[in-house]
Amino acid sequence: VGGSLEFLTGVLYYLPKSTLAAIILRSTWQLVDLHTPTTLWSSWKPYHQGGMKRDFIVWWIAFLLTVFKGVLWGIGIAVAVSVLMIVHDAAVPRVVKLGRIESLGNIWRDQEVWPEGRTFPGILVIEFRGPLSFASADHFLEEVEQKRLLEEEDGNHIEVIVLPFGSVHDLDKTAIEMLRELLTEWRKRNISCIVADAKSRVRLLLEENFADGAKPLLDQQAFMISLDDAVSFAKLTMARKRKKLAAQDDSAVPAAGKGLRQPLLSELDLNSPGEREFHRSTSSKV
Repeated sequence: VGGSLEFLTGVLYYLPKSTLAAIILRSTWQLVDLHTPTTLWSSWKPYHQGGMKRDFIVWWIAFLLTVFKGVLWGIGIAVAVSVLMIVHDAAVPRVVKLGRIESLGNIWRDQEVWPEGRTFPGILVIEFRGPLSFASADHFLEEVEQKRLLEEEDGNHIEVIVLPFGSVHDLDKTAIEMLRELLTEWRKRNISCIVADAKSRVRLLLEENFADGAKPLLDQQAFMISLDDAVSFAKLTMARKRKKLAAQDDSAVPAAGKGLRQPLLSELDLNSPGEREFHRSTSSKV
């Protein structure tokens, strides 16, 4: 380029502008990328279903602003939109109800995507897929309560809520206080809560704030437990509650009037190998 400017300026001076424009366009032709928008268009579906709709929108923003306003406007606005989407994802993560897919080895998946996932009466498994901080605490509270109320409206009286915290990598003071208020309200409603898959700092904070004291807000002794172990323990918790209620009813009703009783632990659905080995597995993990 330097040599051309130094020695060929006089020759190129009389070239028509259209010819110079053609040279520039030909040299930049390799910069044209039609594969990216084609790929993004083929994935035009919602984000939570594996689509790239948002990426396609950002691409069009960058393209149109670059054409009509210039390169700096196009790149700058596209980067700003991408940053806003990252902030939105951190403040409003997805909150999903999980079901157990027995045909795939008893893994737990989003019931919206896997409607055949198995759920258990009285137990609600809700996964929060994002950081739990001051930015997302209110969103977590609203989504969890909304899903609980929907279950109640559908006739499933919730006794235990299981919260898999495998995707929650940190907690701040605002999130801890929000959890304290939520767990206290659930305790008044006779709803137990079990946290599964909590790791490192999150597990330590949960043990310190909700497991110690005369009346712990989390109904579990072990915190290094898997989701299957947590569901098994939820069934045991419900069985103890029903056995306690049955004992109270028996003490209040004369012996001659005893007939109906609540189901005992042996009558519950505790037949899977993981559920029979719950106490042994949790003790080995701790």
